Amino acid sequence: MASEVAQRVGSQQADRGILVCGTGMGMAIIANKHPGVYAAVCENTNAAEKSRSINNSKVLTLGGFITSPEVAVEIVDTWLTTEFKSGWEPPIQEWLENSIKDIAILENEQFGSIKSQSANS
Repeated sequence: MASEVAQRVGSQQADRGILVCGTGMGMAIIANKHPGVYAAVCENTNAAEKSRSINNSKVLTLGGFITSPEVAVEIVDTWLTTEFKSGWEPPIQEWLENSIKDIAILENEQFGSIKSQSANS
């Protein structure tokens, strides 16, 4: 399932994806093997917010062994409602934007021509 979700997100057939396994880490490892996919394991709402606002994560992974259903709902809500660069001053926003562009360049060098993740998506 992780590969299928990551493929859809990486090819922009889906804007984002959410995956759950025992720790969330296995799904993240698999998802992050796909170009254009930035998967983040989040065990609390702070991590979920930062994974979106700083790293522009497009796939959220959760661990069923680690995270209670109630906390998982809070994490998902936070992750879905946080936008890339939200809450940061303009100079930091510009730096974050450039970081995402640098990652896309590295991916292109490693994997060939891929669609760059838009910072606005």
